[in-house]
Amino acid sequence: MSHAMVLAADRPLPEFEQLVWKQMKTGRLTIEGMFGPIVRPGGFHLPTCCCETAKTVYHDLDLQADQQSLDALRAYLADTLSPGESVELWGIWEGEYRNAQGGLSFVEDYARANQNPVRRTVTPEELSLEELALLEPAQGEFSACITVRNQPSN
Repeated sequence: MSHAMVLAADRPLPEFEQLVWKQMKTGRLTIEGMFGPIVRPGGFHLPTCCCETAKTVYHDLDLQADQQSLDALRAYLADTLSPGESVELWGIWEGEYRNAQGGLSFVEDYARANQNPVRRTVTPEELSLEELALLEPAQGEFSACITVRNQPSN
């Protein structure tokens, strides 16, 4: 099974990319390259993965749970969202899924991995590294949905 991150919105959002050169450790490997948050049109269609959302526009989301990505994403969302507007940040499973017998099942089992996502609601300022970590695949075979809602103006 593969993992995807999706930003779901009610309208198309501007593309965003803030990459910096850095080293990242994954297990015993150290990877060097350009990393940082990316938001692009064309994210995976969430209802296909049995994810319950009222949002209709999907964007590819690529980020790491690190301070640089968090700061950049907070600023992007604070600048992009209108007062009272919200988006959903999803970490979802797509493709194959290991069933209870250890065999691989496919599309019909999206529901098992994505049916009860971990859900949180925060403002752009409250968004934390803990929430970003929920979107990453290392957290196990479950999905996560972080709703980020910009505060309405008074």
